[in-house]
Amino acid sequence: MPKISVILCAYNAERYLEAAARSVLDQTLKDLELIIVDDGSCDLTPAVASQLAAGDSRVRVVNIENGGLANARNVGLSYAKGDYIAFFDADDTADLDCYEVMLNAIEVDGSDLCIAGYYHDTVTKNGGISTVKVSEPEAKYRTREDLFEGLVGLKSKFILDAGWNKLYRRSVLAENSLKFPLGELFEDTAFVLSFLNISCRVTVLDRCFYHYMQRPSGSITRSYNPRKLGDLKKRALELKNFCLKADSRVKGFCDLYYIKNVYSALANSFDDKEMTKAFRNALIKTEVTAKDFKDFANTANGIGLSDKLTVFIAKRKCICWHKRYCRLIYLMKTKFSVLFAKIK
Repeated sequence: MPKISVILCAYNAERYLEAAARSVLDQTLKDLELIIVDDGSCDLTPAVASQLAAGDSRVRVVNIENGGLANARNVGLSYAKGDYIAFFDADDTADLDCYEVMLNAIEVDGSDLCIAGYYHDTVTKNGGISTVKVSEPEAKYRTREDLFEGLVGLKSKFILDAGWNKLYRRSVLAENSLKFPLGELFEDTAFVLSFLNISCRVTVLDRCFYHYMQRPSGSITRSYNPRKLGDLKKRALELKNFCLKADSRVKGFCDLYYIKNVYSALANSFDDKEMTKAFRNALIKTEVTAKDFKDFANTANGIGLSDKLTVFIAKRKCICWHKRYCRLIYLMKTKFSVLFAKIK
């Protein structure tokens, strides 16, 4: 059996798949398998995947009907044979010592989960790439109470949420039948929290290995989707339930996270060119005057100027403040994406 099974899900990724796969296959750790799940692509993705499999016996290709990322990852899990699991997106890459270092750390510490930092690579308007290193100090946790000590930093930097900067012990997944939730957005966050509800034996590395690529279009983080608001709220409430026994600092951050999720979804409504101004204004008013939002605003706290600004706006009664803040977030995402990646 291989030490690590890397599950790479691809949908219409013919332009990026080979580079992503090569950064896995060329790892200094050779004892791994690459499972490419083609999620019903309509381009040459299946052909690229087949060519990769023909050139390396460690590659296995699974072709399925299009069912979304969560379903594709669940299918990949059913084929995985490694002691550990890693997930990979088809348009990203990783440093070549990524899995050797993470495997050594998880085995030395006897952890069930290894979390590393990552590079947030943003494609700029001129075709260049702006890179921001995102990491937290090294740590080793053994209980949920231990994890609370580092949770704010891990969560605020998106280190905790992502599925792809981690190494998971497969036996924990298999014995507890852990799967990605189908039909929901931000399924990574739900999956990671489900894992942590079972085991908080976690190693955090301050190294960055994975290059998360954000491109100018097609990102769920920028587009408006009516489902996004509900699913973001659900993720925030899952985090709040996970932290029920945490101290006031962590609980206050969870409340802030709920508010930020609401603002993020509302900001993306400015991307919907068919939505009328009146409907958008009514949507924003409904959400920021809801009881949950107001309750969370009263108890929320953060760790930086951006967080403090969010809390300040959230407590305002004037709806105009909220509308302008949502538009500001939208402009930061779309017009100043490099700066937004650094300060969010």
